[in-house]
Amino acid sequence: METQLINIDGKDYFLKFGYGAFRVLGKIWKVETLEATGEKISKAFKNIDKKNGGFGFEQLDVLSDMIFSAIICKNPEVENISPCSILNLLEIKK
Repeated sequence: METQLINIDGKDYFLKFGYGAFRVLGKIWKVETLEATGEKISKAFKNIDKKNGGFGFEQLDVLSDMIFSAIICKNPEVENISPCSILNLLEIKK
């Protein structure tokens, strides 16, 4: 399995997407099941504005939470990464 790495504010973090990341997302979103977590992701990305070619704030927030949960899953000692730091990594092009 390939290791994914992300750099936020000059510090490298390994990412781990999997069941643990979904548990972290569930805690963030205050949902109780894996299914409810998956539904929130599906709903957010089902509403992408394909006509105008862009992510809305809902999609960016969900994507930021997904990246955060993957960081926490692989690096449990991490306490404070701001959502803005994660969102600043995303380059949105039209």
